[in-house]
Formats: sequence, structure tokens, C-alpha cells
Amino acid sequence: MAPNNYAELSAKMREKPTFGVAEEVIKKDFPLKLPSRTFINLWNTPEISQFRGYQDDLGESEKRRSQAHREQQDIGDAARAAGAQVLPDMNIVHEMLSQQRQQASALGQHMSDLSNINRREMAGMQAEQ
Repeated sequence: MAPNNYAELSAKMREKPTFGVAEEVIKKDFPLKLPSRTFINLWNTPEISQFRGYQDDLGESEKRRSQAHREQQDIGDAARAAGAQVLPDMNIVHEMLSQQRQQASALGQHMSDLSNINRREMAGMQAEQ
């Protein structure tokens, strides 16, 4: 049934909330206490961030240095086991070893690229037929 007058219509309508009503709700609501952010603020300072980055770089360089030392020891052990009279120059052998590794990774990438090109060409040829 349709309302007959403005009073019935306005009684069914909801009151529009205002900022005052919202402030009262916020005051009545449970107060939220956030934890102290002092440590997070200190951790994110430029000085600490720079130190953290330095530690990461230092750890990486130490890993590379220890790996190079281990490789040099392995080269010397292999030369002694082979009965070489004169031990090889460790730096030259280590450089050759690292160059060989770089070439192997580049060759692997090149082979995968060639296989992808070949696969695409074969798919194109099959599509043409």
C-alpha cells in the first residue's frame, strides 16, 4: 500500500549520517593501541639500510673468495695426484676454469635459443602444410 502523506513516507526513510554521528561512533568504539614503531623506523633509516646492503655484499664476496680458494686447492691436489713435477700457476688455471664455465653457460643458452627457433620453424612449416 502506498503511503498517504509525507509524515508516513519520512518515517520509513533512514536518517542520513553526519560527521557528528561518525565521531560519536568512533568515541564509543574500542580504542586501538598500536605497537611502538620505533624499531621499524630505525630499521628503515638510510644508515641502517646502507649497512644491511654492505653486509649482503660482504657475504657474497666472502662466498666468492672461499669458492676461489677451494678451487685453487682442488687444482693443486689434482696436480700433485697426477705427479706433476712443477705445480701450475693457480691464477692461470683458475682463470681458464672460470672462462670455461662462462663459455659453457653461454653455449647452453645458445643451444636452447637454437632449439626454440627450430621448434618455431617446424611449427610454421606444419602450419603451412
